[in-house]
Amino acid sequence: MQNCRSIVLSLAAYLLVGCGPKATFEITGPTGTVKGKATLDGQPVPAGCTVTFRHTKSEHAAYGQVSAGGDYTLQIAESLRLPVGVYLVAVTPPVQPKLSPEEAMKAAMANKNKKEDLVIPAKYFNPDSSPLKLEVIEGQNTLDVKLNND
Repeated sequence: MQNCRSIVLSLAAYLLVGCGPKATFEITGPTGTVKGKATLDGQPVPAGCTVTFRHTKSEHAAYGQVSAGGDYTLQIAESLRLPVGVYLVAVTPPVQPKLSPEEAMKAAMANKNKKEDLVIPAKYFNPDSSPLKLEVIEGQNTLDVKLNND
């Protein structure tokens, strides 16, 4: 009997923890949506870069992956709505796949006559070190993130 009770309690705990509804992300107060273009010295940053906005008061963080042409759209969790306010902005380069030495050599040879790829300056990697701040207002926002090599 004791064994049966343990099994029933274990099963109940599993069902409560493992099969419950998804955690939801609740934002209260006014919100806005954000899209824009990320550029470095006027040129679109590479596709695959990540744009991060971190709210200066609530610490909410929103992310968007840059597509071809530098376009991005931010979201928090699965929501496109962000709390209004001032955000610290960061941009990180795309994650590079690990290449074998042979693959790296082939890639270097294939690119030897191409224009050098844009390199995101390290000062933009972290919202705390980035000089960029942008304000999200209620409603739709088009906020271009302009990086420079200065």
